[in-house]
Amino acid sequence: MRLNMGFMARVWGKPQTFTLPATEGFYNDAGRWVPPQEETITAVATILPLTSIDLQYYEGGTYTTEDVKVLVPGEIQLPIGTRFVKDGTSYEIREPRDYADVADLCRYVAKRLHTEKVAEHDD
Repeated sequence: MRLNMGFMARVWGKPQTFTLPATEGFYNDAGRWVPPQEETITAVATILPLTSIDLQYYEGGTYTTEDVKVLVPGEIQLPIGTRFVKDGTSYEIREPRDYADVADLCRYVAKRLHTEKVAEHDD
């Protein structure tokens, strides 16, 4: 029996742009190196904060309440390293949980990326 839970991502979700990690480079037919290219996709996703209940199942310090879980329909596959920006904050997919076979749903855990701001000095 397969549950159709992908509706959770579609009904409560909003379109989100994901940047997939760069693929491997290759040599084209002319023998020239083509560097790795990042690809972006847009998919409807529900992005929720990790709760204390979620966090109790991970090793201490692995994730915090700043991190999020991402729910997408089962046909959307996001590899580890996929990045996205939500409300001005950058995240990176760190852990997949594929429930596509039983619930038409994929769940991912994304870690908040902290970017360091360079302080300007008056010299």
